[in-house]
Order: sequence, then C-alpha cells, then structure tokens
Amino acid sequence: MVAVAVAVAAATDHSSNPGMQQNQSTSRKVAIVLFSVAAWVFVPMGTALADCLSSTGRTAISVCQKELRKDPGNNRVRIALAEALSKAERHQEAVALLKNGLKSDPNDRQMKKMLRVQESILEEQAWTEKQRAKRAKGGTAKIDPKTKLNIIRCTKLSGRAALKACNEGLKKLSDNPELLTGKADVLLSMNRISESILVYKKAKKIQPGNRKISEKLRLAESERRIFASRCFSLEGSQALTACKIALLKGASDEFRIQRRRGDLLVAAGNSKDGLKAYKTAQRIKPGDTKIKQKIALLEAEKNPAIARNIPPSGNTTRPKPTSEPKTATPSEKPGSETDPLPGQIRTPIAVTETSFSNAPLRPGVTF
Repeated sequence: MVAVAVAVAAATDHSSNPGMQQNQSTSRKVAIVLFSVAAWVFVPMGTALADCLSSTGRTAISVCQKELRKDPGNNRVRIALAEALSKAERHQEAVALLKNGLKSDPNDRQMKKMLRVQESILEEQAWTEKQRAKRAKGGTAKIDPKTKLNIIRCTKLSGRAALKACNEGLKKLSDNPELLTGKADVLLSMNRISESILVYKKAKKIQPGNRKISEKLRLAESERRIFASRCFSLEGSQALTACKIALLKGASDEFRIQRRRGDLLVAAGNSKDGLKAYKTAQRIKPGDTKIKQKIALLEAEKNPAIARNIPPSGNTTRPKPTSEPKTATPSEKPGSETDPLPGQIRTPIAVTETSFSNAPLRPGVTF
C-alpha cells in the first residue's frame, strides 16, 4: 500500500505541472488504477507468496514449495517453482511438477511451453551423457585443434570451402551433430537439396530432440517438393535441372522423376543417358510396360542388327536420323552421290539390263 501511495502522490505532483497535456493526464489515471489493482492482488497473498515470486536460488525453492502445498491450484506459484528448479539444474523435478499442474489445468499455455523446454534440456543431457560414455569406452581423446578449426570453418564459411572443412572434420568425428548440420546447411545453400536431406536425417538420428535440426529438415523437404513440381511443369534444360535437384533415392516420387528425366534426355538427343534413366526407373518398377517399350525402342536404335530384323514393306522409307551407320546400296559408288537432305526420301534407282549394238539406227548413220 505504501508503493501505491507513493505512486499516487507522484502522479498528483506531475499533474500540477501546467505543461502536461490531457492525454498524459489520462495515462497517469490509468497508472494509478493499475497500482491499485496490484496492491489489491498482492496484499491477500501474504509475504510467503511474495517471497516465492521474487526470491532466487534455494530460498525460492523452499518458499515456493511451502506455498504450493498450501495452494496446489496456484499456477503462478507452480511456474515460479519450476523456474527455480530449472535454474538449479533440477530439470527432472521441474518436468514432474509441470506435468502434475497440467493434469488439473491442461490449457495453461505457459506451463506447456515451459514443459517443452525442460524436456528438450533433458533429451540433450541424455545425448551428451551417451556421447561421453561412448568416448570413455573407446578411449577417444579430446578434439584436436585442427578438428576444432574445421568445425568453425564448416559452420561459419560457405560454398566449397565450408564443405571441404565439414568433410575433413567428419573424417575425425563422423557422428558430430554440429558438423553434420553444418554440412547439410552448406549442401542446401548449393541447391544439393537431396544430399542435404540425407545428412539432416543422420544428424536427427543422433539428436532426435534437437528442434533446429528438425526444422531445417522440414525446410529442405519443402524445397525438394518445389523442384519436383518444376521437373514436371517446365521443359528442356530447366526441367532437367529441376529433376536433378529433386531426385532423392528411396523417395516416393523417385520412379516418376527418373522416367521424366529419361523423356527429357531423349527429347534433347541424349539417348545414352536417357536409356540409363529408363533402366533405373525399371529397377524401381520392373513391371511397368511403358518403360519396357521405351527401353526396347532405344536399344533397337542403338543396335542396327535389331532394327534389320524388322520385315521390310513394299515401299520402304528411311527412319529418322539416328546413330545407325549408313549402308550404301549396290548401285551407289562411294562418293558418287551426296546423301539426301534431312526429311527427303532416297528414291530407289531401277537397274535394267541394256543391250548395245553397232548396227545403225538409220541407214547411213552410225553412232
């Protein structure tokens, strides 16, 4: 109440100043009301609750525990006690305290948020202890200065320099989550999204409770879906680039992307790589008939012997230009004629036997 009286007196003193504007007067009135409400709230609490909310360290823990026993439904006291326990690194007790509070008031957002934080701390501590035990069992020495330098470069640099540092560091510490996350970040910035997803997943297995890694993994997967959509919506080289970025081994859309790559490569005249893409797709879905037909056509073009097994019709025409070598007909002499222009059809030359005679065609004329 003394604080309220002081506040009221200060507000009255300022209000006597003629230079103050009307809106400031209104603010002072609001401040007086707030102080009055605060006084009304804190007076019934008593000194024990006030000490619980304002004390620190062991004092706060003991005072808040006593107050909570008196009033188990007071969430403010429960949260203050959980904060005091957390500062004392008694996270297990804080988690149990908050869980008990949420049983009676499951919609308290502040307790939910604090519970998530405390559980995350416990998960990280468990992982740290596991790694420490692993190092102790294997007799692993402390991180050498060169590896520490690689960790710094991996997480602070960008591009190829950062990637090189990450790889060098992972040679020494293959399960280091900081190096793995740094490498995945670099790969993602270089549009090597599928590779980054695999590295993020490895880091997440090591630290399943690390929320930053989980968030980065979701971001990378979202980026991959964008490029997968572009793989099918764009054409030409842009579509090929998008397909390459989105291609992820083991993903649900791997077959469709490989088949799309094959179509784009064949359309670009790269039948060799197109055939490889089709065969990769066939290994994923061996029973797909369309893929079998595409592979059969490309292999027929690649092997002229297969194409010659096709029975000829009466008026044969040349297929579209492929890599199949040109064979000369018996009536052609090498270098005597030029090849037809693209799109033209060579007309077969009819060869007939002609008998020659020295007899004159007309009397008196000899050729």
